This record gives sequence, structure tokens and C-alpha cells, in this order.
Amino acid sequence: MGQCGGPTPDEMEKLVNWGMEMDYINYCLDQDEMPRMERDEEYTFILICIPIHQPDSDIPYNTVPLGIMILGNKIISVCRYDSDIFKAPTNGKHRFMKTGKRYRLTLYIFLETAVRYLNLLREINRATEAVEDRLQKSTQNRELLELLKYQKSPRILPPPCAPTK
Repeated sequence: MGQCGGPTPDEMEKLVNWGMEMDYINYCLDQDEMPRMERDEEYTFILICIPIHQPDSDIPYNTVPLGIMILGNKIISVCRYDSDIFKAPTNGKHRFMKTGKRYRLTLYIFLETAVRYLNLLREINRATEAVEDRLQKSTQNRELLELLKYQKSPRILPPPCAPTK
């Protein structure tokens, strides 16, 4: 299993020598790239977004693309940022996880990504509630408090129900 975080030019050349096209490497490094899967006779390319926590950043919780290329008996991952998402399968945390089982390892990466999303959402909720509590104590501005209620609402609402006849 090859793994690159923010690959150097030498590492990018090695990836190309392993059979990964430069376009796919660039997709993995492009912050605006959308998740998808492409399959061919020779390879399977999967691009997902993984959550990252950068406490010193203005936006402490974000996502970054992670590319997974399955080429023959190789699985190659490329991400702009170093991620410890592969730590558990490579250090033996999961006894029955074999890195030679390429698709099983890929499914594990999906599972680990989902778990991390849920954990970060819990952290965001705790932080938001703490800020709201401090805000309520520091101000009595009704409009601002009303706005906070709407901020916590779902961003995408279901379509309105059709009238019944």
C-alpha cells in the first residue's frame, strides 16, 4: 500500500511510475474536486472527502480530497494533507484487516471516514452550544438569538407536501 500526504515532485514521479496518471494525482490535490468513482479494466479510482481538524485555522473543521487508486495488486492513496486514517489498518488495530485485501481496505477507509465525520460533528455541536451559552449571557439581543436558532436548522429542507384532494 503506497501512501502520500502532500506528495513531493519525486513522490509524484514514483506514483506515475507505479501507473497512476498525473491527472488523477492532480484531482487528489485539488481542494475543489468532487467525490466520485471511476472504473476501468486496469484500475479503480475513488475520490472521497475526509474530515480534518485544524485547531489553529480560521475554519477549524474542513474536508479535503483523498484519492484511492486500485491498480492491479496495489492500492495507492494520495491526499494533500497527511492523515492518520491508515494508522489503524497498518498497526494491527483491526486483527482481521489485511491490507492485501484491496477492496476490504477501501471499505475500511469509508467506515473510518464516516466515524470521523460523526466525531467532528459532535465536537462542532459541543463548541456551538458553548458559544451560544456565552452569547446568551453576554447579550440580550433577541434578533441575534433568533438568528442562532435558524443557523442550527437543516440547510436543505424537504419539498413542501402536495395538497391533498
